Amino acid sequence: MRRLRIATGLIISLLLAIFCQQQAMADAAPQMVQPQERWSLLLDEHAELGLDEIRAQASRFQPLTKQSLTFPAPDHAVWLHLDTPGYPNLHWLWLFAPRAQFVDIYLLIDGELVRTVHTGEARPMTTRPLPSRAYMLNLPSDAPHEIYVRLTSS
Repeated sequence: MRRLRIATGLIISLLLAIFCQQQAMADAAPQMVQPQERWSLLLDEHAELGLDEIRAQASRFQPLTKQSLTFPAPDHAVWLHLDTPGYPNLHWLWLFAPRAQFVDIYLLIDGELVRTVHTGEARPMTTRPLPSRAYMLNLPSDAPHEIYVRLTSS
């Protein structure tokens, strides 16, 4: 009987220690605040609009849903738009579009064009910021960003 009490006390002590440790870890963990990032989409039916014309037509962008984006027709361009808040650490925009022949990424901060990347399957691999099948762009920290991505194929 004495061994049963010792075993029961040991099990309860271990469970209590585990519970306290989990509680302490949860209290010490930084609270992650998810930014409100919303992708939006605009179909350029003649694939002729540039960045300035697209920015002037900001009201035509529609929210992007999972079913919204299919590969563009050969004579169309798909524009994606994203507003992001400033991040305290380095973040990357990671875009996987394996059949997009032309991918143009425009990064704006405070309405000014800061960086442009022209890449895609039809362009040399050296046009990509990193040698990867995905298209990546590092985002500067501590400043809100506005990102436009133009996808076309022929």
